[in-house]
Amino acid sequence: MDKRVVLAVFLLAIRVNGRYVYRGVKLFECESYDRQNCDQIYPGEKHFLIQTGTKVISKDMFTNKSDLLSVIGTPADIEDVQQGCFTGLKKLRRIYLGGQRLQNIPYGVFNDLPVEYLYLAGNFLRTIETDAFDMKNLERMYLDRNYLTYFDPNWFAAGVLKSLKFLHMHHNRVRAINRKAFYKFPQLLVIDFSFNEVEYISNDIFNHQADINHFLLKHNKIKTLGTNILKTVNYIDNLSLSYNFLKSISCEFIDKTIINKIEIHPNQWVCSCLKKFEQKLQEKNIEPHGGEDQSLLCYDTEKKCEESEKSMNMDFEISMNNTYENLEKHCQNNKDSEEGHLCRSDFCWPLLLRSYVHKTDENYFFCIYY
Repeated sequence: MDKRVVLAVFLLAIRVNGRYVYRGVKLFECESYDRQNCDQIYPGEKHFLIQTGTKVISKDMFTNKSDLLSVIGTPADIEDVQQGCFTGLKKLRRIYLGGQRLQNIPYGVFNDLPVEYLYLAGNFLRTIETDAFDMKNLERMYLDRNYLTYFDPNWFAAGVLKSLKFLHMHHNRVRAINRKAFYKFPQLLVIDFSFNEVEYISNDIFNHQADINHFLLKHNKIKTLGTNILKTVNYIDNLSLSYNFLKSISCEFIDKTIINKIEIHPNQWVCSCLKKFEQKLQEKNIEPHGGEDQSLLCYDTEKKCEESEKSMNMDFEISMNNTYENLEKHCQNNKDSEEGHLCRSDFCWPLLLRSYVHKTDENYFFCIYY
């Protein structure tokens, strides 16, 4: 078990007129990892709770609290975090500011901190300044469900960040994964850019011998994949390319990489192209996954791969749109979001339900979402 799991928070919610109303955050401390014999604890010397209704996080909130391990903001109203507000918290490991109203991350807020876990998902982020993140111990970065239109490695301070293992950018508006995107992060295990608008991926995004658990690119607008994208990648356990606009993938794309599982359906596969790629997968003992409707696996069955037309397969487009709606409910505001959710980035963002900390292991946090 990875004891450095997710931030532990419990959002207490009650029903008012049939809808959920949030009443705060509860923390529970347990004597075992199976979350038995747990008692409610109150924020104090180790865990700081930012109260509901707070608009700005200021430095004076943390006066005489130098032993803090966690700073937790109840999802709701925070609009600004003052520069230098976390300075001096030498033991701080986790910052949870999910579901707030942050629009910009300036330089000077998350700089020179010992933080390992930074959760900024479910905000209204549109801009992040250069060198905004300077945390040499950072392992988990959550920027999903925002309004970011690009990913810039220069958001992270100069130099190689060997500690970063989890990069979550899903449910944004990213249109491209550009050159040198992951040069700074040689130890990445999870790269999640699913549910974006990615059309282009550079052939030069890795410069190290990477071993990746999950490289997730499903639900984008990818039409072609360069042959050298994975040229330095040793191993990928799961490569997800489902629900894009791929008609073909060159066999050279996977030539140099060991892949355990690849999700390639549904896409706009031309049948002759699919057959050729599946033969390559069989040679490498890679099993394709994804897609239950076998009638939509490919089309243009009478055409050779290189002769395929550029027109859209309308059955595929309809199938993709329907599946997208079933997987991810769109919303315009909190009123029309699902129960136990906030509306963020035009999608329903699930709130946290239960959380647990361990009595003696300060690294252990576990949470369950709605």
